[in-house]
Amino acid sequence: MKTGFIILILCFTMLHYGKAADECGCGVRHPQVKFCDATFAMIVQIHDKIQDDLPFSEETYFKGYMKFNVTVLEVFKPDEIAPDLINEEYSSLWTEASFCGVPELDVIETYVISGYFENVTDPTTDETIPLLMMNRCGLHLKMDDVTTYQMKGLTGGYAKQCNDCNPTDVYGALTHTQSGELEAELFPEAMTQFWTLDMQCFYNPAASMHNLVRDCESEQSICMRDAQTSKCTWDLNNDFMECFKQRGISVAYRHNPNSAAVRRPSDCKYLQSRKLKKKCLRNLRKKYKARKKQGRRIDQD
Repeated sequence: MKTGFIILILCFTMLHYGKAADECGCGVRHPQVKFCDATFAMIVQIHDKIQDDLPFSEETYFKGYMKFNVTVLEVFKPDEIAPDLINEEYSSLWTEASFCGVPELDVIETYVISGYFENVTDPTTDETIPLLMMNRCGLHLKMDDVTTYQMKGLTGGYAKQCNDCNPTDVYGALTHTQSGELEAELFPEAMTQFWTLDMQCFYNPAASMHNLVRDCESEQSICMRDAQTSKCTWDLNNDFMECFKQRGISVAYRHNPNSAAVRRPSDCKYLQSRKLKKKCLRNLRKKYKARKKQGRRIDQD
């Protein structure tokens, strides 16, 4: 009961963020795209937050923004602002307190944040002051959730591909029925009909959200140009390939326990719960016994 409740909450949360980003005009995007589209990207620790208005705003009664006082720990882009921000005891990050903002970020936590500058003018001096702004379209990842490969992207991997390869085409097939045309036209050999390695940086995060599995492309890969084919493709590193296999087997088995994707006992380890793993092993034992019995009959004939 407890596990089911946690999965329900997780599903609601993932779908909520996807819907929110979509309604804010940016949709669900790969971290590489969020990084490349941002003016700045950095690691910050949040010290406190307060609902307020932007500096020098005339609408002081509305308080439509959330102000985060943060310490900047590392700047990924742009390089020229790093000395000013890192040397400050506190910097301020701003976000809308509404649907498209990210006011829910937790105090004391450390995040990877990306965003843009918004200029405000001090009416007393006419001085232009750039504010650090963030919204739901950018990066706002807890450092505990950032993978080793995402850090590789943040520290140079993403930037190298910004003007060359980007997974900008996002597919939204959630079910086998919806992905029928995709299966026939794009990747007939795909294990689960949702993901493929054969197309140029094929990206379908909606299926990962819907099936409550890891989004391997977001967590473990970068869209980059292949030296041999000159095409943009996912970096097929070991962690990505292991994640890709685990996700495919898990989803294929959930939709069909007799799926050909699960062929040996070692495949059962990729399933998400202990109950499913045990059920998988039992099913395989039954298959082996049936084949063995059938083989004896054939020999006797």
